[in-house]
Amino acid sequence: MGKETQGKFKGARNSMKMRRFANKYRKMVLDLEDEVALVNLCYKRNDINPLIPWGQLILGIISAVLSISWMVQLILEVFLQGLLGPYLSDVFQKLTAAFPLFGVVAYGIFAFYLLACVVKGSIKFAGRFFLISIHPLKANGTLMNSFLFNVGILLICSVSCTQLCATAFAQYAHGSAISQLFVSQIQYLRGLSYFYSVDIPVFYSLLFIIGMIQMVYSLVCIFFCAKQQAETVADAMAELRREQRA
Repeated sequence: MGKETQGKFKGARNSMKMRRFANKYRKMVLDLEDEVALVNLCYKRNDINPLIPWGQLILGIISAVLSISWMVQLILEVFLQGLLGPYLSDVFQKLTAAFPLFGVVAYGIFAFYLLACVVKGSIKFAGRFFLISIHPLKANGTLMNSFLFNVGILLICSVSCTQLCATAFAQYAHGSAISQLFVSQIQYLRGLSYFYSVDIPVFYSLLFIIGMIQMVYSLVCIFFCAKQQAETVADAMAELRREQRA
């Protein structure tokens, strides 16, 4: 397929159609590489550490708990303004009372998990809509430009994630410098105050809606959908040849 498309976009390297095709082609290559890796694992079943699948299962359960906890925290702290209790903020305060480091570590786990979701979300978005290049992170197989892309995503989103943590855990971060900056000042700037209104918090509502849609979609795919490539190679080749004949 790569050989047949060498002259397809000659002279139009910067066109949107060319970029979308290149991203889709790269996604198919990555899917095929994953399939080859799974086949190799099947043939080398006796060489696999049996603790790795169990560790992945445990991490998946922990990630599900963290995601649900984030959603519940947004509902209680942001949308209901703490009417039903502080939830995680109260847990962090009790951990800090027991030993100060425990509260900081628990707070950091939720914050860094949010950043990890940002990276995973950018990879999923690129692998479905093909508007931007795909930059997956693989052990012993990540290119330098993928490292730089994901580091850039983290740097861009770290400020917004910090603001979300300061708002969602307002009772725990009350009185801190970060709370005064993001909760007491930025949210009341002229022009931005409308998006952080108590009645309709636009930014947080969009985050919550997108998160819920992704959660439902993931559950549906787990139970009802088999893993599918973005587009099979056979279909892509047939489409390419139809365009060439036309």
